[in-house]
Amino acid sequence: PVQVDLEGLAQDLRDRLVSLLWENHQVLSKDDRDLGYMEAGVHQIPTGNAESIKQRHRPVSPQVIQELKKHVQHLVAQGILCENHSPWASPTAIVKKKDGNIGYCCDYRKLNSVTCKDAYSSLPSVEDSLDVLGQAKLFSTLHLTSSYFQVAWDPADQAKTAVTTPFGLFEWTRMPFGLCNAPATFQRLMETVLGDYILDDILVFSKDFDSHLERLQLVVRLKKYGLKMKPSKCYLFRSEVPYLGHIMSADGVKVDREKIKILEERSVPQNPRDLCIMDYRWFIPKFSQIALPLHLLIGKPRKGGGAVPFSWDEACQAAADGLKCSLMAAPVLAYPDFSQAFILATYTSFNGLAAVLSQKQEGIEHVILNMSRGLRKSEQNDQNYSAFKLELPALKWALTKKFRVYLVHSELIIHTDHSPLKYL
Repeated sequence: PVQVDLEGLAQDLRDRLVSLLWENHQVLSKDDRDLGYMEAGVHQIPTGNAESIKQRHRPVSPQVIQELKKHVQHLVAQGILCENHSPWASPTAIVKKKDGNIGYCCDYRKLNSVTCKDAYSSLPSVEDSLDVLGQAKLFSTLHLTSSYFQVAWDPADQAKTAVTTPFGLFEWTRMPFGLCNAPATFQRLMETVLGDYILDDILVFSKDFDSHLERLQLVVRLKKYGLKMKPSKCYLFRSEVPYLGHIMSADGVKVDREKIKILEERSVPQNPRDLCIMDYRWFIPKFSQIALPLHLLIGKPRKGGGAVPFSWDEACQAAADGLKCSLMAAPVLAYPDFSQAFILATYTSFNGLAAVLSQKQEGIEHVILNMSRGLRKSEQNDQNYSAFKLELPALKWALTKKFRVYLVHSELIIHTDHSPLKYL
C-alpha cells in the first residue's frame, strides 16, 4: 500500500486524497509484473557504421545457474525479454548485492564503446535540491515501478541489446540498465512528463496541506503517459523523506543515519568503489583536507599507464575514522533564503582550501554548504604560495567557482582572518 502520514491532515483533505488515488488507481502497479509503457519517446542506440559486436556467454557456476534461469524466465513472462537471432550479443554479468543476494545485469561495455554518446545531462544534485526546497514543510516521494522497463524501444535498435546466456540468446523489449545513453533518455522523458524531477524518484514538496494535495495531481500526468508507480515505495505527506541518498526535511538536508550505520559496519575497503563517503562531502568542513590520504589512494594513474596501488594503511584508516566522526556530528544543511544575506568563510592550509556558506535565519546562523579541495601543484610550492598567500586564491575559488550561483545577485558578508583582504 501507499505510505501516507495522516497526522494533521484534515478529514476533507483525507477524502480528497483518497478520491485522487482512487480516480487514478491505474498508475499504481498491482505487482512487479504490472508495468507501465511510455510511448511518448523511444530509446535509440546510434552505432553508426560500427560492425555488430558478438561476445560469448561467460561461464556460470552451478550454484547460480538455476537462479539465472529463473530470472530470465521471469523477465520473459513479463514480456521484457524475448528470444531472438540477433547478430549482436553481450554477456550476462553476475554480481553480488550488498544484502548478499545474487544480482544479474548485462555487460554492455563493448556496445557502449561504439555508441554515439548523448551529451544531454540535467540530473539534479544535492546542491540543486537545496536551491528549490526552501520553506517546504511537507514532502512526498513517488517511485516508478522498474522505471527503465517502462520505456519503449526504437524497433531498429532492439536487436543490439541481445544478451547471451547459457540457455539462449535474448533481446530486450524495454530499455534495460547498463546502456550509456539510458539515463539521458529517461531524464528527458521524465522532464517531458513532469518537469524538473530526478529519474524514477519523484519529489513533491510544498508549504501546506492544500498546495501539497494540488501538486500531487501530477499522478494524472503519469496516467496520461502510461507510467506506473510502486505503491510500497510511495511516501505521501511526510515531514521528511529519503531522497538522493539523504534525508530531506522541513529543517533542511540531513545525513541518512542508515547510511552511516552501513559505513560503521563496513570492513576495510578492498577497492575504490567501497569508498562511498564522498557523497557526504557537503556536510563535512574541510573534507578534502581530512580525506587527503583517501584521495591519494584513488588518485590519477601514474605516468606510463600504471594504476596507483590500492594499499590501505594507517593514514587511510585515520582519515576514514575522522570522516565518520564528522558525519556523526554533521549539521543539518539549511535551505538558502535568497532574500537574506549570505555569509562566506574560507580556510587555508598546506593540505587544501575550504569554504563554508551559511546564513542567518530567524536569528540563528545555519550552514548551507561546505566545500573544499586539495592544492594544485603550483600551490603546493611554499615559495609561490605561503599559507598567507593562499587566502586570496581560496576566496576567489569560493566566490567565482563554488558559490557563485548563490552569491551573484545576493548580499554577502565575508569572514576572514586575513586583514589585507578587507582592502580589495
